[in-house]
Amino acid sequence: GYYNIVYQFGEDKFLKMCSNWNFTAFNCDSKYFSLISSDDTLEQNFVEEFVKHQNSKFKFYRLNFNTIDEEGKILYAQTYGDMTAAFESIK
Repeated sequence: GYYNIVYQFGEDKFLKMCSNWNFTAFNCDSKYFSLISSDDTLEQNFVEEFVKHQNSKFKFYRLNFNTIDEEGKILYAQTYGDMTAAFESIK
């Protein structure tokens, strides 16, 4: 099932969007972390596909995404293909 759990931590102050993302990522103590905005939805196989394609060399992933309309119809698909070569050069 789904869990509806929200944790509040840190100082009670306003953070700009990117600062908030960084704060959240740096203070996350779970094995995996996915930044999902309020207008995002996940494919039903999101977790399975991520686990299948993960690589222990990497700490950050940029995933494919679809732009959809209010009815869920795909308007545009953004894919990155195999980014292994690009990330290898960053090490």
